[in-house]
This record gives sequence, structure tokens and C-alpha cells, in this order.
Amino acid sequence: MKPYICLLYILIILFWGLRPFNFRPVNGVEWLDNENGISFQDLGIVCCPSGFSNSHQPFLSGKNESISIELWLKAGSNDRRAFSNIFCLYDDNQSEIFSFSQARSSLNISKYQKPGKKGLSYSWRWLGKVFFKGQKRFLTITSDKRSTTVYLDGRKVVTYRNYSLMLSKKHPSASRIVIGNNPSGTQPWTGEIYGLAIYNRALAPERVNANFEKWRNESALSLLEEKDIIALYPMNEKSGQLIHNAASNHYHLSIPDKFKILKKSYLKLSGNALELNGSSLRDMRINILGFIPLGYLLIVTIYTNKFSWSSSWRLIFLVIFGGTVVSLFIEILQAYLPTRNSSLSDLIFNTFGTALGVTLAWVYIKTKKSCLKDTAI
Repeated sequence: MKPYICLLYILIILFWGLRPFNFRPVNGVEWLDNENGISFQDLGIVCCPSGFSNSHQPFLSGKNESISIELWLKAGSNDRRAFSNIFCLYDDNQSEIFSFSQARSSLNISKYQKPGKKGLSYSWRWLGKVFFKGQKRFLTITSDKRSTTVYLDGRKVVTYRNYSLMLSKKHPSASRIVIGNNPSGTQPWTGEIYGLAIYNRALAPERVNANFEKWRNESALSLLEEKDIIALYPMNEKSGQLIHNAASNHYHLSIPDKFKILKKSYLKLSGNALELNGSSLRDMRINILGFIPLGYLLIVTIYTNKFSWSSSWRLIFLVIFGGTVVSLFIEILQAYLPTRNSSLSDLIFNTFGTALGVTLAWVYIKTKKSCLKDTAI
């Protein structure tokens, strides 16, 4: 077998693993024409261009260690099973401090927990039947030391006891808002956001309802009269790359021209990577089957071109290692492709596929040798 066939197959693998080769896609965020707000397409992100707070104006250290977030939005789709990140507070030193995401029609609230024996960990709370395609919702989430409460359209829906989004006062203050995606760029959300407000206090139910009426009556700017508001984004600019915080000269949001990844993830192993569900089984099958021919072709090519077969086990190891290197090269480059994920599980399955290909080639070669001996006799 000619060596160029192996090279051609490696090029096919590279093409398949790195397509569509778009390292700087356009950021899928646009201003709405007929009302205040922005829309998110398939690949969009809005974030603070730098640290969301600083030593002079810490964001997470309110006197009551409380926080409230108001989001006036409309989901574009409720078909996706995977998480679609709507809002998160992100710390450059670790990961999301807490986040709100959509999975089909459900709301997922996730918060960071202190690292344990298994590394970083998160705690989740689910609330079903929140998002419906084309329906505006006013989402308010308040949290203090003892609990977190979710309101929809000004009405209390659920309170999660002993579940606080706030971290200790020792937590670093350098954090930033990310909207429409997660910092790794792997959880895109589609829909429209008409406004956002953040308070350093857990709002009372009657005030939540009053604020909902203000947003609905397009009088959100009257919220500036409140002393505990630290960020208000009425999103009334209509153009430009900056979403101004009407409550302060700090914490403005940026709409980049090009989609950007705030936190590149190399060889990330997701929590459900090895679960036997439809999506993971499909990825496993593709990654294994794609590299079986590579291991097979390398061994057969080396043998048919009469390279030394005396060190069989060394050669087998080198071929499997070569398949791993090809896979590793692809996974590292995928960290810079916003439409792809750098996955440790893919690397593992690619290596396993190479090993299977080597095994098949070994059986083929041994069988062929045996047949030749029988013929000679």
C-alpha cells in the first residue's frame, strides 16, 4: 500500500475535525429595530470588556451579601436539550460564579462550589415550564445567605431553601457579566433580551411586582431612583458596540464584532461525557470509527513497504502514539474554533479507534502470512 494513502487519510481527518475552519466568526448579536433590546443568533456573546468590578467598587460584597437580577427576555427556541446560557457572572480566576441557562423550556440555576476531591463542582436547581418560543418573560432571581427565590412576571414561583448564590466576602471581586453564552463559548442561547438590572439586595415580593410593571410600561429608567441598584441596562442605544449601564459609569457591556471565547477549554471532560445517551454514543461511534482506518492503514503501509517488522510491539506502540498525536493536534486547534469543542473524551476514543485499527491490521497480516506458508507447502 502506498504511503500517500495514509497521508491522504490524515488530511481527511484534519478536514473533518477542523471544519468549517472559521477561527473568527461574526458575533451573532444585533440591535432590535422596533423596540429596545438585542437579539442573539446561533453564535453570539455580550460581556464586560474587562473586570466587572474593581477594588474601589466591589460587586459581590453588598452589606447584606444579597443580590437580585432582573431579566426581560424572550426565548427564540425551546428545542435544545443542552444548556443554553442566558446570563452568568464569571470570574477569570475560576469559572462561572453562578449562571442562568435554558434547557428546552426549563430554567437551570447553577452556582460554583468550593473545589473538593474531584475538583471544581457546581450545584444546580431546575424549574420547568419557564420558556416558551415567542413568549416574553420577566425573570427575577433574588438570593441572600439563606435562600434563592425565582419570580416569573412579578409572581413568586419557588424558593430554594439553604441555596445561596452568594460567595464569601473573601471571594475576589474581579468578575464580569456574560450574556448569551458561557465563557467557553459552548452554550449559545438564541432569543431576545430587552433589559437587565442588578441590585445588591434581595428584593421583596411587592417590589419585584412593581418593577415588573415598570419594565412592562417602558419606564425602566425610573428604577434609577432606587439606592440599591448597581447596574441597569435599558438597552436603548439601538446601535453601536456598547450597552451602557445607566446606573453607573462602570460595568458597561460590550458587543464584539467577532465572536470571542473568554475562557479557552483544552481537552475538557464534561460531566456527562461517558454517559450512555444518544448524543454521547453517537460521538463515541464517530470518534472510534474515524480512527480505525488510520491505525489499519499505517500498519499495513509499513508492512507492505517492507519496513522492519522485527520489533512488532515497538511498531504497534509507535503507530498508536501517532494516532494519538494526530487527535491531540486536532483537539488543541478545536479550542480556538468557536464552533468546536476541545474534548478529552474525543482524544480517548480516537486513540482507542487507532488501537482497534492496529489490531485488525495485525490479524490481517498474520492471516496473510499463514496463508502464504500453507500455499508454499
